[in-house]
Amino acid sequence: MNIFYVGEDFYNEKVLLAHQVPADAIQIMERPNANTEEEVRQISESLRAYKLHAAIIVTSKAHTRRVRTIWRKLVGSDPSLIVRYATGDPYDGAHWWRHTQDGLDVVRENLGLLNAWAGFPLRPSQN
Repeated sequence: MNIFYVGEDFYNEKVLLAHQVPADAIQIMERPNANTEEEVRQISESLRAYKLHAAIIVTSKAHTRRVRTIWRKLVGSDPSLIVRYATGDPYDGAHWWRHTQDGLDVVRENLGLLNAWAGFPLRPSQN
């Protein structure tokens, strides 16, 4: 159909700009990441390269704990991290067993936490 897909980054940047985040405070990561561990490594490397000491990561409600855990394990406290979830996220942590997607989120996040606590023995497939 010749419809050009500009990617999530394009729309994420537009949302941030609409929420009055200054354009020079937004950085789009250059390379794609296979998992949260790789994202955390890339973000912390970028922050250090620019001599920055803090970042805000916006993610899903279910994912916030794992992001914090992986950051602490891999990066520590400098640069520091603020994790927030998207306000429109429908995840209901108090009643996760009521919806299939919430249940899958809980399973995935708990497995990811176990992997982080164990020192990341499980790696993404190289497909």
